[in-house]
Amino acid sequence: MSDNGTSGYFKRRALRSRVWATAGISMVLLLMGVIGLLWLQLGSLSTLLREEMQVQVYLKEDASDRQTENIDKQLSFYPGVHTVRFVSKDSAAKELSQELGEDFLDFLGYNPLLASFQVHMKSDWVRSDSLESLRTFLIRQPGISDVFYPRDLLDLINRNVQRILWFLAGVALFMAFIAVALIHNSVRLSLYAERFLIRSMQLVGATPKFIRAPYLSRSMWQAVWGWVITLLLLLLLQSAILYYAPQLQVDGLPVMFLLLSVSLLMIALGISFLSTWFAVSKYIRQKLDDLYT
Repeated sequence: MSDNGTSGYFKRRALRSRVWATAGISMVLLLMGVIGLLWLQLGSLSTLLREEMQVQVYLKEDASDRQTENIDKQLSFYPGVHTVRFVSKDSAAKELSQELGEDFLDFLGYNPLLASFQVHMKSDWVRSDSLESLRTFLIRQPGISDVFYPRDLLDLINRNVQRILWFLAGVALFMAFIAVALIHNSVRLSLYAERFLIRSMQLVGATPKFIRAPYLSRSMWQAVWGWVITLLLLLLLQSAILYYAPQLQVDGLPVMFLLLSVSLLMIALGISFLSTWFAVSKYIRQKLDDLYT
């Protein structure tokens, strides 16, 4: 084989190793990013479920207009209240008739429903202690008959969300360990194809710092390109999720996605830098005979 052919062969081999290293970084970052997206979307879903939960404030049959207005004002200014909607007896009857598909008033002959306020709390306030404090405060007010919120459903949501979050946290830690191992091996395989070049640089008097510099620079660029590919795929996945489930778009989600992206970049750069540093140092210290093994 000619020198040009030999040189071309090693260049192609080195290029393939770099491509595979970049692909390996992208794959690992994508897996970690998917876990991060699941974490974010679970938080969005939890927020959505909490804010959709209603506190029903039923008024007494003889509640006066003044009492109703006073209750409305107190609810509007109560900490943690997101929205308040008044439902009159007639409106409640119409809504129930639409849900049943028939007019139950014709059957009963009277309207047994009570006027009420439908209260939606901010997600941070949808907790058993906060809602119980609200119920205790309201039940003492004149004109209020009863205050209801779905305690069992609230406990179920809180319990299951915590379990899933802990599970995802465990998976994320496991994926972080896998990420370190895979990226480290990808970088080592990439440098394995150039171990003789490193030895040649040593023979002409290059210092360890001079030898490491181009490999560290290249490794950083591989990490950046792997992160860019991962970010594009995550953006497509996030867009698909929000397209089919737009209700999962909540305030602060873009900022959280940005933090996730920056975290993935820092992980890729950090692992690539350390892996390249130790791998190059290994070949610098290695004896010539050991390079053939």
